[in-house]
Amino acid sequence: MARKFGDILRAARLEHALSQAQLAGLCDVSQPTIASWERGAHAPRRAAVIKLASALGLTPSSFFEDGPPPARPLNTLPLMQVPVLDWPERFAALATSPIRRYLPIGVDAARPIALPLADIQMNALAPLGSLTVIDIGSATLKDGDVALIAQTGGVPILRRISGGGSVVETAPLRGPSISSPIGAHTIRGRAVMMVSEL
Repeated sequence: MARKFGDILRAARLEHALSQAQLAGLCDVSQPTIASWERGAHAPRRAAVIKLASALGLTPSSFFEDGPPPARPLNTLPLMQVPVLDWPERFAALATSPIRRYLPIGVDAARPIALPLADIQMNALAPLGSLTVIDIGSATLKDGDVALIAQTGGVPILRRISGGGSVVETAPLRGPSISSPIGAHTIRGRAVMMVSEL
């Protein structure tokens, strides 16, 4: 069975006796980002792979046992016009929120919407203001997935799922993540993509 990118990254980091924080410093990313890559929550961009390889004395292709993964054909995902909405004060307000524009994007989602990332506690995922594409038709999540959650009172937040689905955690760019039991929160959708607009 081929090893995954995260497993190879972790093995190379440990071989160089580096902590996640030390490797993060060498690559200009946060420690939670390194942890996320190692657990396979998301894959780094090409520029980050190059920095990781340089910091660990490897070639970028070293992270892929059989070479880089093949390019995905452009026509595998349907192009959808995803409505871009303002972040709601209450989850119920999504139903009546005005559509600001549409984001034409290839995405595998049943009912996608795009919301701007505004929570500083989640800015390790993408820069603030980036669009978070959320499938509100999917509430099936696994550890590492990011969920749109309605807190008690209906206030929506984005949080990463951990602890076998029983814990939610923040993903701040600086400082430690904060974990809390999912408790009475209700999962309303799964983040399927972050789109950073320039």
